[in-house]
Amino acid sequence: MIMPEWVSWLIIALIVLSLALIGVTGFSLILKNMVEKRTSALIHTHEQLRLNSEALLKSSELIQQDESDIQTLVETMLRITGEVFFDHIVVELCRWLGCNCAIVGEIITGDRVKAIAMVMNSEPINDYSYKLSGTPCEEAINKGYCAYPEGVCEAFPDDLDLINMKAVGYVGVPIKNRKGEAIGILCCISCHKLNLTKRTNEVMNIIAAKISGEIERQYNEKERDNLQNRLKQAYKMESLGTLAGGIAHDFNNILIPILGYTEMLLDTTSKDNSLYDTFYEIHKAAIRAKDLVKQILTFSRQTTTDIAPMKIQPIVKEVLKLIRASIPSNIEIRQEIKENCGLVNTEPTHIHQIVMNLVTNAFHAMEDRVGILTIIVEEVEIVEEPKINKTELPPQINEDIKISGVEHKLTDYKDVFQLIDDKDAFQTETTPLPEGVYVSLTVADTGIGMTQEVMSKIFDPFFTTKEVGKGTGIGLSVVHGIVKSMNGAIKIYSKPNKGSIVRVYLPIVQSYLEEDENTIIRDITQNGNECILLVDDEESVIETENSILEYLGYNVVPIVGSIEALETFRANPYQFDIVITDLSMPKMSGEQLAREFIKIRPDIPIIISTGFAEKVSIKMVQSIGIKSVLTKPFTVREISSELRKVLDNSELHKDIDNSDVDEKDN
Repeated sequence: MIMPEWVSWLIIALIVLSLALIGVTGFSLILKNMVEKRTSALIHTHEQLRLNSEALLKSSELIQQDESDIQTLVETMLRITGEVFFDHIVVELCRWLGCNCAIVGEIITGDRVKAIAMVMNSEPINDYSYKLSGTPCEEAINKGYCAYPEGVCEAFPDDLDLINMKAVGYVGVPIKNRKGEAIGILCCISCHKLNLTKRTNEVMNIIAAKISGEIERQYNEKERDNLQNRLKQAYKMESLGTLAGGIAHDFNNILIPILGYTEMLLDTTSKDNSLYDTFYEIHKAAIRAKDLVKQILTFSRQTTTDIAPMKIQPIVKEVLKLIRASIPSNIEIRQEIKENCGLVNTEPTHIHQIVMNLVTNAFHAMEDRVGILTIIVEEVEIVEEPKINKTELPPQINEDIKISGVEHKLTDYKDVFQLIDDKDAFQTETTPLPEGVYVSLTVADTGIGMTQEVMSKIFDPFFTTKEVGKGTGIGLSVVHGIVKSMNGAIKIYSKPNKGSIVRVYLPIVQSYLEEDENTIIRDITQNGNECILLVDDEESVIETENSILEYLGYNVVPIVGSIEALETFRANPYQFDIVITDLSMPKMSGEQLAREFIKIRPDIPIIISTGFAEKVSIKMVQSIGIKSVLTKPFTVREISSELRKVLDNSELHKDIDNSDVDEKDN
């Protein structure tokens, strides 16, 4: 049976439709899968964008926080100065970097750092120091920047301080001065990983530069204050010099009759006479008083005297007598001053300053305890290696004494000298000594002693461990300067709670020459018979000098007052062979009077006598024509010797002038 044509077309249509439906369904499924994949990708991308956005926001907040912390640091540096500056810096650094410890350290020796300011777990730490070598601080100084966000202990296993802190992270930069020299270290230490940024290096170097400027500013302020204090002290010394000058003038006038009359008594009294020793002791005391006044004048005016070979023993003894009253009674002074030491090239004031400074330091180290202050002067020889000449201890070494009611063992005296052989004692010396013979001045105390840190700075100007009002810190630097100028050296031994020994070595320029103790009155009778015009404003001085000159055989015309002396001289100028006049007189000074005498008679020899020889300059003497200057108080030997020298040198001129006068008279 043949199907109708339309049925065939219907079947074909149904088949095509079915196939079309199947294709559409497949395509729909494919399209659905594609949409689902794309949607999933879009969702993932959105989530990633969200996370990135949050990360960027968090990073922005961190940057803002870091900038805020940096701004706080900068504001702190600008706002704060003075001693609290360093303390604030370490606190702000810990807050900025989130670390446990921050240090501003100063390099005090080549291999040691002392903390100027330090904070550990929010607590300030005082008196902290550490060895520089083998630490990340050493690397920071060498490289300019050292950063270990973590693992710092593994990198520096020998740094025990880091190990004890349980450190993990470290960052540090050097503190440099204007010359680019490392003078300190700025560092931070953390017990966890440090979050360092690119700006950490930059910011820490900025802070280090500010710290360097603050250190320099504080140093300059201290230097300025020290200079001002020294200026005030100079004004005080100037006032003291004026006061001492007035006192010395009167005291010298008192000494002139004592010296003069005792010398005449000694010259006329037999040594077998029982009074001879009495006169001799009076004269010796007067000589000591004369030298003492000279020392006081020189020291108070800060003037210098001529450097010459001299024995230091009398000066040491004099200083000890002066300072004895100011040393507490709980301190015993022992001295072993050997007289057979050679001469050193110096001046009295320098030795005075050395002894005064060393003794003052020694008793300050013992003033709160019972102690013994020992001063030894001896001659020592330095051979290939410095060899200590250990002085024998005084015979009472094994005895016990009581000082201020306290039982005290003299073994302390022996113990302090054991420091010389104590390997644990700290030592320092200014310079190695060449071979030769030296005078050794030793000052030892049984005081608190010194640490190695203190020993390393004792010669620095203005360094002192004393409280305000007890020291300026210039004593040992002055001693160092004086000893260095004399080509000597200083060696110090010390140990905490064991005491200190300071030994000053001064090179000997002349061997010891023993003198006859009566040389002070020897050869005083250089007599003469010339006529002397004697001028002074003090009657007691005129009387004494008149007696001395008449005793020596001279004819004397004594005049009290310069105006009266000028009138006497004008009346008969050729009556006199020589004039002796005081320098400081009212109405007309000795200088003015000498000028008037020379106007009247140009050839007249003139001797000026004064207690202030420094006021008579060479220029003034030469311009006026003064022949000599006598320093008061003078001895009979000094005035007799000077008179003969001036008269004998001018004898020829006097004869010539007198012959001219005779010819004119004829």
